[in-house]
Amino acid sequence: MAVIGDRLWYPPGYTNGYLDLPILIGDSGWRDTTLVSPDDLDGDGHPDLLVRATSTGELWLHRGQPDAEDPDATDPASLGDTAGRVAYGDGWTTTDRPLITAPGDADDDGVAEEGGGSGPYARYAAPAHTRGEGGTDIILGRADAEHTLTLYEDLRCPVCAAFEQANGERIREDAEAGRYRTEYVFGTFLDERAGGTGSRNALSALGAALDVSPEAFLAYKEVLFSADRHPDEASDEFADDRHLVGLAQEVAELRGHDGFERAVLDGVYDPWALRVSAKFDAAEDVTGTPAAELDGERIQEGGAGVPPMDPERFGRLVEAAMERSAGR
Repeated sequence: MAVIGDRLWYPPGYTNGYLDLPILIGDSGWRDTTLVSPDDLDGDGHPDLLVRATSTGELWLHRGQPDAEDPDATDPASLGDTAGRVAYGDGWTTTDRPLITAPGDADDDGVAEEGGGSGPYARYAAPAHTRGEGGTDIILGRADAEHTLTLYEDLRCPVCAAFEQANGERIREDAEAGRYRTEYVFGTFLDERAGGTGSRNALSALGAALDVSPEAFLAYKEVLFSADRHPDEASDEFADDRHLVGLAQEVAELRGHDGFERAVLDGVYDPWALRVSAKFDAAEDVTGTPAAELDGERIQEGGAGVPPMDPERFGRLVEAAMERSAGR
């Protein structure tokens, strides 16, 4: 399962390398929680969910209930039902017990789950201007460009922010001139490393901007990575939907845009953000951010895997890679 912003999503797994369609099972109240899937805790044949309120240390049991159409299966919505939860314990503060976990199999198929699926609670929307299965390919630029620059980033990553501040303008100018297309692959690993949901939530909001236009996407990404707007890595400011909507007011095309605001507040692109993150996780030889590739060749300095921050050095490495690619 996955908490994005203040919502709880349940995706069942992967099919052909893609994250299955997530199910929204909790509309609000999930930001300040830790999830534990202990499988069938109460012995009724249906998997359950333990939820910790991180601010108080309280534990709550959400009992899985039979599906109305298939009593042997579990209704995913029951795991997000706060009205039917029961108190299970207290004193589980992050100070005393920083990590709580348990194995689980949420759909009884013998495979531990991450969370998604089908049925009346499923919904999935990919932003306009995306490509590929599930709309997880974000490739912008002129159709006649002969090369592709691929950037791997996490929206909470401070080094990514520094890279964008240094090289973002040059990359946009090169793409507009048709020197290459730009592909963006976003990870959300800092949510797990630093805690919170800001990476996923900001990616969902960026998807809402992309649905408006590629130009709105690029302008909003620039705001999110800007020196005076990008939060400290340990901060989870991007988990707040209203904060993300407020930042969007700096983009002319998004200012007062009802469709964008509703998409952010309703989490329309939350499931899409999970799929994009899964694409990042599946990328070969990409273990951190930022990373850059030109037609599959890594753009890096000193073998560290990180592209140079200086625009001139970055440009020279990209130019050399383009010449090698053209000669292949």
